[in-house]
Amino acid sequence: MVQDDVELCDGFAAAVTQAIASKPNSPLALFTSWGSRTAQVVRLAALTGESWAPVVDRFVPPVALVLPAPEARDFARHTETLDLTVTDGKALTNFLESRGADAYVSVPNLVEHDSEDSLMGHHIMMGVRRSALFSAMADAPHPMNGSVASVTTVAHLDGLSGYTAIYPGSATSGEAIPPPAHNVLGQAGMTGPEITDLFLSDLRRSPSADPSDSGFGRPLLFQLWLAMFAMGAQLPSALGDSSPGALETALERPLSSLGLSTFPSGVLCRILPDKRLTKSTEQLLPLCVGGICSGFAATSTWPRLNELLGR
Repeated sequence: MVQDDVELCDGFAAAVTQAIASKPNSPLALFTSWGSRTAQVVRLAALTGESWAPVVDRFVPPVALVLPAPEARDFARHTETLDLTVTDGKALTNFLESRGADAYVSVPNLVEHDSEDSLMGHHIMMGVRRSALFSAMADAPHPMNGSVASVTTVAHLDGLSGYTAIYPGSATSGEAIPPPAHNVLGQAGMTGPEITDLFLSDLRRSPSADPSDSGFGRPLLFQLWLAMFAMGAQLPSALGDSSPGALETALERPLSSLGLSTFPSGVLCRILPDKRLTKSTEQLLPLCVGGICSGFAATSTWPRLNELLGR
């Protein structure tokens, strides 16, 4: 199933065939929005070199989806029984939940959302929706395989809420209010001044993100940094290696920079017009990468970060 407002990657048919061969028995989403929780898992998977990210949002993204043939036929019959007011995402998610089927998102995404407008009005409510990690040359630099990024928590910053929270690393419909990220860092033994000192140090090393240049205040910059700090703290266990060289290798993976570059826009797309997102992302990205590096290094001083943020 492919919606009509998408751009396909080069060699789409071959890329999808390869994707299906790597996970033939699972529902496969070929797109997730850059501002979703699942996008954070996609970025982590890019850093660790894995080909799939589990869907951790409440709804399975329906923009481009592959279902095993029996499920596809059953889903088609199922949709004929639904009221027209039921959205495709809700219909799909409820159907898969009834089957106990977990969905996975391809890393990279194989389609890009190519329209700013939405018949359902999502562009008004959610802003521009782009891929978390779209590679036009999807078969480069290496073939996809069946490896899946496994996470127990996801650090997610919703641009309208204004704070980074630590969500469970699975899709659940009846969620408790997630704890703010800075509270979780506190549980790991970090004091408030220790957290903010690390942030300010990274901000000084990222002059383009400074409020005087970027136009964003420190509270928002701090939350952006927190989300990336938490991801960095997940990496030693995700990589199975806490050495600086392991982090350097992860950041140099071909898909890593592509995934990280969509993070600021995914947060800001509900605040800024599309034409301002590119420049703002360029200004904020060094601070975000600095947060990853600081989070990675912090696990040696505060080992409980591994326990609380997990992998």
